[in-house]
Amino acid sequence: MIFNCQSPASLCAGTWPRSQLGPNADCQLLPTTVKTLKRDTRPCRPVRDLVPRNARPSVTNVTQFFLEKMHEIATELGIAFDVYLREKLDELEERRRIGSLPNISWFIDHPHDLDVFLDRVGFTRRDSDRQRLKERIREFYSPGVRTKIEDHTEGELLRLQQGRCHACGELLKRMPKNYGADHLLSYASAAHQEISNWQLLCDPCNTGKGDSQNYATLAAWRISNSDLRSTAKSRNSWPSCRYAVLARDEFRCSECKSTTLQARLWVKMRIPWGAGGQLAFDNLIALCEHCADEAGDDGTAR
Repeated sequence: MIFNCQSPASLCAGTWPRSQLGPNADCQLLPTTVKTLKRDTRPCRPVRDLVPRNARPSVTNVTQFFLEKMHEIATELGIAFDVYLREKLDELEERRRIGSLPNISWFIDHPHDLDVFLDRVGFTRRDSDRQRLKERIREFYSPGVRTKIEDHTEGELLRLQQGRCHACGELLKRMPKNYGADHLLSYASAAHQEISNWQLLCDPCNTGKGDSQNYATLAAWRISNSDLRSTAKSRNSWPSCRYAVLARDEFRCSECKSTTLQARLWVKMRIPWGAGGQLAFDNLIALCEHCADEAGDDGTAR
């Protein structure tokens, strides 16, 4: 479920602790944290107060109201609504991952007490999920246990990817080496050394992806006000933003749908700088060289 709402009656009664729902939330995004937060009994802001007085739906339509508002904004941004919801779900998954990590000092002092910590945060999923999570926590705080890609696997990947970066199609070179091997799934996974769990990325894409599991967790749409006011055509967050655009567009040209096996992809501005466009996630698009040329010198995508 993308929304894990409590009953509308409970929400509008304003009885849920503020620390669980947040001052403006109508959904309990992390229900597993309830056990450790019950002592906070301050009432949250009733959901009915979040809905404009001239457009208040009935209690049973609160979720529908917010879905419609999100759909409206996503449409204005030119984002397909299913893509937007997937992004939000990925962000929630990342927040859950962060919430399941103990601080490193506690982990160093209590390496064998992960079950105690997971009980504290209310992790109640099945035992196999708990075991997998514990392995990933140990991996996260012990990066030295990771192994490098095997030579024969790297060679096979170069052949399968036709010597191109999986994300942008840049030609990969062994001398001097301009790429790195990236895990698709956690090293803790039993399939960590299978070829299907690896991809070769050029250095810029590898830097941009970092150790993120999906582009939504990069929060590439965020940009500081100082950057928005800046006259510079560069951003410190550019590597991650560039990779996030390529991933959002599924490593294909947004116009002709060419893959990275067929063409080199470039990240271009929909509305160019000279026409007032910002170097921001929602104003960027992945295009192959041919489509970028057809878009014209102004860089605006069709």
